[in-house]
Formats: sequence, C-alpha cells, structure tokens
Amino acid sequence: AAERAFLRESYVASRLHHPNAVAVVDAAVHARQPYLVLEYVEGCSLATLLHRNPEARPPELIVAIVIDALEGLAAAHALTDADGRPLGLVHGDVSPENVLVGGDGSGRISDFGVSRLGRSGAIDDPYEPVLSRPGYVPPERALGRSLTPKADVFSMGVVLWNALTGHELFLGASAEETLHNVLSARVPPPSTVGLHPPACFDALCLAPDGMLDLVPWIPLAEDHREERYKCVDEFLRDLGRLYEATPSYEHFGKEVHFTTPIVFGGPPTQE
Repeated sequence: AAERAFLRESYVASRLHHPNAVAVVDAAVHARQPYLVLEYVEGCSLATLLHRNPEARPPELIVAIVIDALEGLAAAHALTDADGRPLGLVHGDVSPENVLVGGDGSGRISDFGVSRLGRSGAIDDPYEPVLSRPGYVPPERALGRSLTPKADVFSMGVVLWNALTGHELFLGASAEETLHNVLSARVPPPSTVGLHPPACFDALCLAPDGMLDLVPWIPLAEDHREERYKCVDEFLRDLGRLYEATPSYEHFGKEVHFTTPIVFGGPPTQE
C-alpha cells in the first residue's frame, strides 16, 4: 500500500512543470525500494550554500532564493486533475536540503518524494520526517493530521528564519526535544539572534497579540487557525512586496511597514 501511494503521488508530482520546481522525471520500485529520478540541477542545496557561508548571508539574496522556492511551491499547490479539480498536492518536507540553488542563482523546490495529496487526507508515516529534519516539520504532520498548503508555508517560514539568523530555531538535544520545541517554543525576533538580520524581519514573526508566539501555527488552537496564511500565494505576495521595496542590503526593509504579522501571523496590510 505504501509503495502504491508513493508511485501515485510521485506520478502526480511529475505533472509539475515550473522553472522553480525540480521536475520528477520518473518514479519506480526496485527490490521493494522506491526511488525517484529527478531533473539534474547544476548547483547545490540551500543547506550546502548556508553551511559554506555561516556568516556571510546577505538577506536580499536569501529572500530572493526563498521567493523562487515559494513560486515552485505555489505551482505545486495549484496542480489540477484532467477535469480541472485541485489535486491538493502538499510537499510536506520543505527544508534547506530540498531547496536547490542553481548556478544562475535561482532557487528551486525539490524532492516531492514524500508529498501528499491533500484530498486523501492520509499520512502514511507522520513521524518519518522527524528523524531527519525535525526542526522543519509542520505541527500538523507531527500530530499525524492531514496536510494543507499551510504546512509548507510553516516550513518555509522556518527556512527563512534559520537562513537569516544562522541559528536553528527549534533545535533541541534530540529529535524528540526539537519536535517538542516546534509545538511549544516561543520565537525570538530574528534581529536579536545570531547574524542579526534587519529588524524588518521581526514583523514576519510577530503573532497578532504582539508576542512572538507559535499559537497561530498549532492546528489544535482553533481560535487561531485562520490567522495563518491560507496559501503560499499570500506569503509570496508579502515577502515579494518587502523584497521589491528594498533594492539594496543597506536599506533592506526600511521603507516597508506592516500593521500585522506576515509569516507567522495573519494576512498583513501595508501602512
């Protein structure tokens, strides 16, 4: 059953054709081991790029890569079947390892091998990503719940926070502790951590009550469920607005002000 689900969902992912998404060329099972054949990208992963540059991380470059990856995710979420009905494809394992940066500097979302079809609502193994990348696991997946595009927005928000600060937001001494942090930790303003990125990114993390709190992320918190972005397009719109208004590192974010949070809170409006 798991192999059939892998092939079915990998086949759906193979329908994705977008310049910011690494194409699935083929999917098969050999000796009971499923495998994917992916489009070749000359470059490296965002994880490798960040590892090689632990202190030199210009925010405008990081944001550009994240925007590219979000464009690919948006295309994946928008996939439809032959009758034009949304397929509800969710990546489910967004992390720096799964964002490839080509020689041209553009970002591409990769590895839809663990993607899920949202309409099925089923998660074969909700703990699988916890073992390798627990700090990027969305709360829904950790709790064994069905995934929506909000899960990918969550994970990409963590990618952005970690890349900008040089720290891992939820890192604990073990996978279990890291997962506990995902579900309960409070988020410090990125401008106060590590590489101290521009303070404009603090607004990307604030919860609606002005506190840096993860309550809006947790699907069990029904009162806050609607405060999260409903889709990648909303995240992309506001991050793009920030990027376009700040052409240079020295002035990054200084001319853009939001009255409500962006990444971890509700839909923002510009003053």
